[in-house]
Amino acid sequence: MLWLMAGAKGERETARGRGKWFMPKASPYAVLMQEQHYSEFRRELKTRPDIATVFLVTDSEEAFREMSAGLPGKPRTKMLYKSYLDNFRINMEKST
Repeated sequence: MLWLMAGAKGERETARGRGKWFMPKASPYAVLMQEQHYSEFRRELKTRPDIATVFLVTDSEEAFREMSAGLPGKPRTKMLYKSYLDNFRINMEKST
């Protein structure tokens, strides 16, 4: 879904688990899943000038604005609500 939202460019990669972030090698988007790792994510993002879209997982609009403003290259940013994703993950785990 995120690959589509980012323009469906490059190869679609999938990731499972609860990593700090996801930055596919062949697609121009990145996802910060744990906002406490923002500084590391930002440093890693500097090595990827091709990243055009960044998804930030947080429930705080203020944190989203602050993180968005500090990203290198000024990519397009989208907020993903952590509470929504947590609920989605729990429901998916129950169905398997």
